[in-house]
Amino acid sequence: MFLKDYQLSSLKQDLPAGLVAALVTVPIAMGYAEVAGLPAVYGLYGSVVPVLIFVLLSSSPRVLLGVDAQPAAMTGILLLSMGVTLESREAMALVPAVTMVTALILLIFSLARAGRAVKFVSAPVMAGFGSGVCVEIILMQVPRLFGGRPGVGEGPELVHHIWKELMTSFNDVSLLLGVGTVLIILICQFVAPRLPAAVLLMVAGILMTRVIGVQEMGVQVLPRVSPGFPAPSMPDLSVLSGSLEEILTTSFSIALVITAESLLTTGTFAFKYGEKVDNNRELLAYGLANMGAALFGSPALIVSVSRTNMLDRVGTKSQMTSFISGLTMLLILLFGTGHIHWLPVPVLTGIVIAALISSTEFDLAVKLKRMDKVEFWIFWVVFATVLFFGAVRAVAVGLTLSFATYIIRSSNPPKAFLGVLPGQYGFHSIGKEKGVLPIRGVVIYRFSSALFFANCEQFQRDIEEAIQPDTKAVIIEASGIGSIDVTAAERLEGLYHSLKKRGVRLFVTGHRKAVNDQLRTFGCEEIFRDGGIYRTVTAALARLGMEPPYPTAAPEEGARRGNRLINDYEWAYGDEAGDKLMALARRLTEETRDGKPLTLEAMQKAEKETFGSEWAVMDEESVLDLLEMQLAVMAEKGEITQDRLAGLEQCLADAHARLDVQQARLGQELLFSALMMRREREADFQASHPEAWAMLQGEREKHRELLYRDHPEVLALIDRLDKERRT
Repeated sequence: MFLKDYQLSSLKQDLPAGLVAALVTVPIAMGYAEVAGLPAVYGLYGSVVPVLIFVLLSSSPRVLLGVDAQPAAMTGILLLSMGVTLESREAMALVPAVTMVTALILLIFSLARAGRAVKFVSAPVMAGFGSGVCVEIILMQVPRLFGGRPGVGEGPELVHHIWKELMTSFNDVSLLLGVGTVLIILICQFVAPRLPAAVLLMVAGILMTRVIGVQEMGVQVLPRVSPGFPAPSMPDLSVLSGSLEEILTTSFSIALVITAESLLTTGTFAFKYGEKVDNNRELLAYGLANMGAALFGSPALIVSVSRTNMLDRVGTKSQMTSFISGLTMLLILLFGTGHIHWLPVPVLTGIVIAALISSTEFDLAVKLKRMDKVEFWIFWVVFATVLFFGAVRAVAVGLTLSFATYIIRSSNPPKAFLGVLPGQYGFHSIGKEKGVLPIRGVVIYRFSSALFFANCEQFQRDIEEAIQPDTKAVIIEASGIGSIDVTAAERLEGLYHSLKKRGVRLFVTGHRKAVNDQLRTFGCEEIFRDGGIYRTVTAALARLGMEPPYPTAAPEEGARRGNRLINDYEWAYGDEAGDKLMALARRLTEETRDGKPLTLEAMQKAEKETFGSEWAVMDEESVLDLLEMQLAVMAEKGEITQDRLAGLEQCLADAHARLDVQQARLGQELLFSALMMRREREADFQASHPEAWAMLQGEREKHRELLYRDHPEVLALIDRLDKERRT
């Protein structure tokens, strides 16, 4: 129970958060109740007892359950497809019946422990579905902004309906109130995100009706609501008989959406705060809460992403927030409903549309376009399916795409050949990280998925194609292989014998103990008998008589392949690494221009504040080069004096000489790669800033003088490597 370990000290945050949650829920729940085809007050009925049931059962301390967009829209669309008039007696009988069927399906999900299945529904599918539903509801509700009737149908029909209503039912005062409400809320979200703008606008709308009489200007207001709280009543399930198949399909789809969206949101906040959540207990809570909603005539409830995020911003600590919200809602129903009928319809519609705009996830689509084109198109396919074919079909399409993506990616999982990075520990991806060199005579192959019938052929082909005439061993880095089926085991055994005949040893390393059990069960005992199973790649290499530093391809060979030493920042930040390094150089430049000494400690502090990490040798090399070039450009522009530049050049020359000595001690490969990168930067800089390049030459000469004086052997090595690089 939520009160079990409750700290009274948390009440100072939970109490105001609960009051804010209730006030924000009033207009949102009323608006979505109308979307579902019910009178607005039924959204409030669904925000008391069902929420309290959820509070008592939920294992999550932070999420808020309520009437929200997706279930409301899917219910409203169902009614319209059946020809049921919204807010009619037939609608008021049918909606709670749909909610009850949805609740029973959720309870079945809980008994079947279906909470584990949510991981197979991808975030782009849910984001595309949610955004599509939000846009569809917006199109439905737009006519209410200017005094028209809400639309029905899918996207094209809704756009046509908006145009028709503009021609026949336009009211300029309504439009001013509705659009103004939307704009004010959206602006407040950026300027004052903690301000309950929706609540204030609802109060302002009621006052305008009471004081100015906007209804006399043709503005619609909500119908009168009787104060009080209704008695619970069992929905009449006989109303389902006329369209049972359609209703069951929609209810099942609503239950799937509630499961996926709610558990994803709950899991996100649990991860954020290090809390444990029981998914099947959550499904039980959703089912019983929705059963309570059905008893009070409400549409189905779902964890509200927008309101949960809002509560997180105001600092909610537990379900006490929802408990206080539910009690506050009860008081509003008992004593405040007499004022609801004064609320202008365009104001309520504007509040709902603003909430819907904030709930879309087009920002995710922008990120996906840059990072994952497949999931980018999945987002838009699901989105378009909602708009053109309806939410129920979009659920089916989304699930199909989720499972198809999972199967395709399992069949072609992440994989890489590994090598070593001179001067760094561990094994790194060849070709994906600059400067990684293969170990001479050894193929190390990482495969990051369960190995089964659909991907084992690709697994075998990758290894066989990597074998070279000098290959003595293949090491499979199998830490990502969680299981192996009989087909893959047979393929692995065949590969083992094929390689053995060619004089190539095969090792399997890093996998779970369960994989060993599967290998033995499926007949791969010979790999064990021949000593081909090891815990680590390092142990397998030791069996081959190899110890660090491992023999690798020559630096020149690595250079011909286009590999250069990895920059840790490039690995971490990808395409943003260059911009971040340049920003760091500018910061250090500005600090030195103000007269501060350029010390290693100052550079390390600035680097850590920018990146949150310590120096790596090659990163320091990049920053020093960029800093020198920035200073030269500033001197060229007259932003720094020549005397100041000369003093800074001496500090930079000291730092560069120290780096060269450090890199030479770590190995010629490291120093060679550093020189390659340094010369490339110099060539680019010389071409783009020839005058500043002439100034930079002064630092380079001081750098050489320091090495000649203190470390002539390092200078000789640099000159030799430079000569090899040119040839």
